[in-house]
Amino acid sequence: MTVPPAPQQIPARPADVPVFQIKATKHTGAMILWHSRSVTVNAPYNHCMQELSDAQTWCTLMGWWSPVSLVMNPITMAGNARQRKELHRQAGEAQAYSQWWVDNYGQHDPSVQVWVAPEYRPPRRWWLWIPIGLFCLIAMLMLVVIVIGLISGAGKDKSKGASSYESMPAPVAQIWDGPAPAPPTVVRLG
Repeated sequence: MTVPPAPQQIPARPADVPVFQIKATKHTGAMILWHSRSVTVNAPYNHCMQELSDAQTWCTLMGWWSPVSLVMNPITMAGNARQRKELHRQAGEAQAYSQWWVDNYGQHDPSVQVWVAPEYRPPRRWWLWIPIGLFCLIAMLMLVVIVIGLISGAGKDKSKGASSYESMPAPVAQIWDGPAPAPPTVVRLG
């Protein structure tokens, strides 16, 4: 007796809108404190891209304001850039699976369309240059102050061995070292 062949198992139908998973991190620096917050997002492609763009914008504006953040913020921004690459990789896999399924099993369900990752164009953010401009302005002001200090000779002692107070001119008014003066005499006229 022969066993009839088993019906062909059809793989899972691709989702009309695939869901991706990313981890977006926002870093905040505040004088001597800093804080990093990570959020795992399970959402469609456009939502994930928007979340990563928001995190990068946040890091660019708010992530530089403490000494520790000068090291931590670039690490956070690099991590967000890696997550964006990972999202593109996941989107490529979802598109390839969707295409493969339609090519091989699309005749069973003609309503399935090949999913194509939408083109993402982040909005222009001209104001992201403000922190960089402020940093350059502060650096230039510090450089000007240092140059003025070097030109004026601040920090140099012109006479060898003398402190800067000894090289100052003598005060105009002298302090009385003798006995206290007598009170003025009152003279009556008339």
